Amino acid sequence: MRKIEVHRESGLFLCLCFLLLCSGAAAAAGDMSMKETQLAGLINEQRAARKLPLLSVHPALSSSARVHSVDMAQSDVLNHDGSAGDKAGYRIEKSGYAWKAYGEIIGREHGCNPKEMLALWLQSPRHASIMLSGDYAEFGIGAVRQPGVYGSCYWTVVFGSPADQKKGAR
Repeated sequence: MRKIEVHRESGLFLCLCFLLLCSGAAAAAGDMSMKETQLAGLINEQRAARKLPLLSVHPALSSSARVHSVDMAQSDVLNHDGSAGDKAGYRIEKSGYAWKAYGEIIGREHGCNPKEMLALWLQSPRHASIMLSGDYAEFGIGAVRQPGVYGSCYWTVVFGSPADQKKGAR
């Protein structure tokens, strides 16, 4: 099992965040790391430029995103399925979010730069269509850095709309 480092300046925060991730506890939107917060702002900037509604951060979606980013980093794999075969919808429900629609985008890059990751997603029609969809009202972001000389940053963004109608996924 590899040790995972979550992006944040404070060593104490790193320890607390690692414990929260390992226990599966949901982190509040105010506990998002600086890079996660930057990415959230960048996504909302893209949405605003297209006159789309801005998304609000939901703690359960953030928890789901972080757990998946940790799992990908520990497995050193980029995949929407978790290492135990779990799918995004299951992870979202397990985090306590009842959804009517959801979407998930994932990525891996070496610079741990939210602007670079966003640029990559915007170049991909599939990723951009999920990120810029009007189907979602909320989102959560998880950014995890794999340690080592060539450590990659694993990013997960989970988009959702709360359940009140028939379920659907993109």
